[in-house]
Amino acid sequence: VSLCKDQACAAQYTGSPVSLPYDLNVTATPLAAIASSSTRATVHVGAANPPEVDVQVGGPGGTWKATTSSSWLKVAQAEGQLPATIKARFVTQGMAAGTYQDDLVVRSADGQEAKVGFTLEMLPTQFQVSTESFSFNGVNGAPIPSQTLNFTLDNGTPTSWTASTASPWLLLAPGAGTTPGSLTARVDASKSNLVS
Repeated sequence: VSLCKDQACAAQYTGSPVSLPYDLNVTATPLAAIASSSTRATVHVGAANPPEVDVQVGGPGGTWKATTSSSWLKVAQAEGQLPATIKARFVTQGMAAGTYQDDLVVRSADGQEAKVGFTLEMLPTQFQVSTESFSFNGVNGAPIPSQTLNFTLDNGTPTSWTASTASPWLLLAPGAGTTPGSLTARVDASKSNLVS
């Protein structure tokens, strides 16, 4: 470093120039892992797996490895070369209702680590029906129109069902089947003394 008395530095102050030590610190390109879509999935017990999530990984050149600590979060490829796209998938079969969390951890060959958090919310299976109640209207001596009930499980899983009624005047058909299902309810006025 020179300390000059003029702009052209023709004359310098006493002790100029001076040598100054310096350090140069070169760091590797940071490892980064970014999901391209939401890492939170909500699934009903027994339903199909939600879509895969792509995780873009960039950083220093070289190899990478990906791990998870749970049985419900899996990666299609556990290692490879950078940059890369990791496909993470939810495996929900056999999972009970509840909220689960885990990290997809990516490690590069130079020891760097990047994490992407995942959340899986398992909801109890719900029984869905097309109507909450029947309401029949008729005139004495005239037939009363039947009504239809459609129903299914919200996870879409086929499940056996039965239907019954405690009233002799209400007839249901069919009385059993597999979801998604449909049954017809009709009134048999001869089975009871029905009055308005």
